[in-house]
Amino acid sequence: MRAAMSIKKFKDELRRMDTCSGVSEVIGTVLLITLVVTAVGLVATILFSQNTPAEVPSLSFMTGVNSSKTTLYLYHNSGDPLGLGSFGVLLDGIPASSFTVASGGTEWSLGTALIVPITIVPKNVQIAYNGTGSTGGCCSGKRRRISLVL
Repeated sequence: MRAAMSIKKFKDELRRMDTCSGVSEVIGTVLLITLVVTAVGLVATILFSQNTPAEVPSLSFMTGVNSSKTTLYLYHNSGDPLGLGSFGVLLDGIPASSFTVASGGTEWSLGTALIVPITIVPKNVQIAYNGTGSTGGCCSGKRRRISLVL
């Protein structure tokens, strides 16, 4: 009788354990879905949280050379004003060693001219904007080149 009792208890125990076997599949599914949602959220955060681009000024200019071909004039025709030190002048891709604003100010703005001493008349003139306001080289930092081919 005792053996029959323990067999009955064993069968009852097996039935009770059998009803709990589906829980591990549900838990596994929930964990997998949580993992996928977290991964998608992480990737979306990395892709869509980029810094906004810096504002780059717009500029149009005209060029002129004096009769002895020793001075290049860059006339600010339209666009944003640029402070000295925030841009450089490239003559045929080579940074100009010096330039000044004709009015003597520190900002190249609409209607003013830059005076650039030259030895030969360049075929290509570019303004390289670095946006830092530093007096470093014209090609440092982020830049935008505005070109005019002569």
